[in-house]
Amino acid sequence: MDSSEFRAGYEEMSKDAEREAEALEWCEALIGDAFSDPDG
Repeated sequence: MDSSEFRAGYEEMSKDAEREAEALEWCEALIGDAFSDPDG
């Protein structure tokens, strides 16, 4: 797979609004986990 095929795949995935919303939710939860207080 060359870089243009790789880029095309990501561009196709980005057109899927539901998938993008789920990815954003996952990323935000991950960030929240990283900055949460382990003692609290």
